[in-house]
Amino acid sequence: MSIAFDAASSGSYANTTWTHTCSGANRVLFVLLVSDVSIISATVTYNGVSMTSLDSTGSVAQLFMLLNPTIGANSIVITTGAAHYRGIACSYTGVAQTGQPDSIVSSGIIGSTPSSITNTVIAANCWIVSFGGAAYSGVTPTVNTGRTSRVNTLCSITTTPEYIPFCIEDSNGNVTAGSNTTTVTATGTGTFSWDYVCSVSMSPAPNSNGSFFAFFN
Repeated sequence: MSIAFDAASSGSYANTTWTHTCSGANRVLFVLLVSDVSIISATVTYNGVSMTSLDSTGSVAQLFMLLNPTIGANSIVITTGAAHYRGIACSYTGVAQTGQPDSIVSSGIIGSTPSSITNTVIAANCWIVSFGGAAYSGVTPTVNTGRTSRVNTLCSITTTPEYIPFCIEDSNGNVTAGSNTTTVTATGTGTFSWDYVCSVSMSPAPNSNGSFFAFFN
């Protein structure tokens, strides 16, 4: 079964709840929470179901995942002690419902542009989805290694100004197993201060007709 992009969404600044719509079969949902201060033990639910925290390497970001999220328009709810934050989400279909993620790599407080991270994809026919988030920066992030943009937003959080730029982008197709590099470049005016870049590979669901064939004379 082939993986396909389903939907993307984002909450407004300092809004704990927004709606994301999932559809299709063999689904997975990712939520990235980005703040301008340290996020400590944040939790996220979708339709009341707790999401798994995959990574919080960066000082101002935390990534969550939920396999088999409920179909339809349902609420994503964030619980965090951070005062300045925003959440973004994306969902996919055709994803194996066990053994996810296939691989994950992240880096916090990179502080240069472009910034690159490399993960080792294990299974065949995986997709890569990449996440980025920063704080105190007046730039817009771009993942520019042949990725397709799903969310790319510069969120102003005060009038000083301070910003939370973030992005979600994916391979929009299968990648080869082995080493895969994601590069993030910042554009615009301001100080580039990446606090979080993450690359996740996800493996496809098996074909419905099984992995073998029987032949009869």
